[in-house]
Amino acid sequence: IRGLMDGQGPLLVLEPPPRLEFSNSTGGRLDCNARGSPKPTVQWLMLDGGVATSIAGLRYQLPNGSLTFPAFSAAEFRPDVHRAIYRCVASNALGRVLSRDVRLRAGLLE
Repeated sequence: IRGLMDGQGPLLVLEPPPRLEFSNSTGGRLDCNARGSPKPTVQWLMLDGGVATSIAGLRYQLPNGSLTFPAFSAAEFRPDVHRAIYRCVASNALGRVLSRDVRLRAGLLE
Protein backbone atom coordinates (compact mmCIF):
# COMPACT_ATOMS: atom_id res chain seq x y z
CA ILE A 1 0.00 0.00 0.00
CA ARG A 2 1.42 3.31 -1.07
CA GLY A 3 0.49 6.34 0.97
CA LEU A 4 1.68 9.59 2.41
CA MET A 5 4.64 7.98 4.14
CA ASP A 6 6.15 6.98 0.79
CA GLY A 7 8.78 9.57 0.10
CA GLN A 8 11.36 11.49 2.04
CA GLY A 9 11.24 14.46 4.32
CA PRO A 10 13.34 17.47 3.33
CA LEU A 11 17.13 17.33 3.56
CA LEU A 12 19.31 20.41 3.09
CA VAL A 13 21.86 19.75 0.34
CA LEU A 14 23.16 23.32 0.23
CA GLU A 15 23.14 25.15 3.55
CA PRO A 16 24.00 28.84 3.85
CA PRO A 17 27.16 29.95 5.68
CA PRO A 18 26.98 31.17 9.28
CA ARG A 19 27.96 34.72 8.17
CA LEU A 20 27.65 36.80 5.02
CA GLU A 21 29.29 40.21 4.68
CA PHE A 22 29.13 42.34 1.57
CA SER A 23 29.26 45.99 0.58
CA ASN A 24 26.32 48.04 -0.60
CA SER A 25 28.07 48.49 -3.96
CA THR A 26 28.26 44.75 -4.70
CA GLY A 27 25.19 43.21 -3.11
CA GLY A 28 25.11 39.64 -1.80
CA ARG A 29 23.31 36.32 -2.00
CA LEU A 30 22.41 33.50 0.37
CA ASP A 31 21.91 30.08 -1.19
CA CYS A 32 19.87 27.21 0.20
CA ASN A 33 18.72 24.05 -1.53
CA ALA A 34 16.92 20.93 -0.35
CA ARG A 35 15.80 17.61 -1.68
CA GLY A 36 12.97 15.32 -0.69
CA SER A 37 9.86 13.66 -2.01
CA PRO A 38 7.57 15.42 -2.54
CA LYS A 39 9.90 18.23 -3.63
CA PRO A 40 10.36 20.64 -0.71
CA THR A 41 9.61 24.34 -0.85
CA VAL A 42 12.36 26.64 0.42
CA GLN A 43 11.68 29.88 2.29
CA TRP A 44 13.75 32.28 4.33
CA LEU A 45 12.80 33.30 7.84
CA MET A 46 13.76 36.26 9.98
CA LEU A 47 14.96 35.90 13.58
CA ASP A 48 11.37 36.35 14.86
CA GLY A 49 10.17 33.45 12.67
CA GLY A 50 8.40 35.65 10.13
CA VAL A 51 8.93 35.04 6.42
CA ALA A 52 11.60 37.20 4.76
CA THR A 53 9.40 38.45 1.94
CA SER A 54 10.75 40.20 -1.13
CA ILE A 55 11.18 43.97 -0.77
CA ALA A 56 11.55 45.79 -4.09
CA GLY A 57 15.13 46.90 -4.63
CA LEU A 58 16.41 45.49 -1.32
CA ARG A 59 15.72 41.75 -0.95
CA TYR A 60 14.34 39.08 -3.27
CA GLN A 61 13.53 35.44 -2.60
CA LEU A 62 14.22 33.54 -5.81
CA PRO A 63 12.41 30.39 -7.00
CA ASN A 64 15.68 28.41 -6.72
CA GLY A 65 15.81 28.98 -2.94
CA SER A 66 18.33 31.83 -2.94
CA LEU A 67 17.82 35.09 -1.10
CA THR A 68 19.47 37.94 -2.96
CA PHE A 69 20.36 41.44 -1.86
CA PRO A 70 21.06 43.77 -4.80
CA ALA A 71 23.47 46.68 -4.58
CA PHE A 72 21.89 49.64 -2.80
CA SER A 73 22.62 53.27 -1.94
CA ALA A 74 23.48 54.45 1.57
CA ALA A 75 20.04 56.08 1.74
CA GLU A 76 18.38 52.69 1.10
CA PHE A 77 20.17 50.93 3.97
CA ARG A 78 17.74 49.21 6.35
CA PRO A 79 19.05 47.46 9.48
CA ASP A 80 16.10 45.03 9.46
CA VAL A 81 17.20 43.86 5.99
CA HIS A 82 20.95 44.49 5.79
CA ARG A 83 22.03 43.69 9.38
CA ALA A 84 19.77 40.81 10.27
CA ILE A 85 19.71 37.12 11.09
CA TYR A 86 18.13 34.79 8.55
CA ARG A 87 17.34 31.05 8.44
CA CYS A 88 16.46 28.84 5.52
CA VAL A 89 13.55 26.43 5.99
CA ALA A 90 12.70 23.58 3.63
CA SER A 91 9.37 21.82 4.04
CA ASN A 92 7.16 19.23 2.40
CA ALA A 93 4.25 17.02 3.49
CA LEU A 94 6.64 14.79 5.46
CA GLY A 95 8.46 17.41 7.50
CA ARG A 96 10.50 20.54 7.82
CA VAL A 97 14.19 21.28 8.30
CA LEU A 98 15.85 24.55 9.35
CA SER A 99 19.33 25.78 8.53
CA ARG A 100 21.66 27.36 11.04
CA ASP A 101 21.33 31.09 11.69
CA VAL A 102 23.02 33.30 9.11
CA ARG A 103 24.29 36.66 10.37
CA LEU A 104 24.06 39.09 7.48
CA ARG A 105 26.00 42.33 7.55
CA ALA A 106 26.03 44.76 4.65
CA GLY A 107 28.70 47.46 4.87
CA LEU A 108 28.25 50.94 3.49
CA LEU A 109 30.84 52.40 1.13
CA GLU A 110 30.66 56.12 0.51
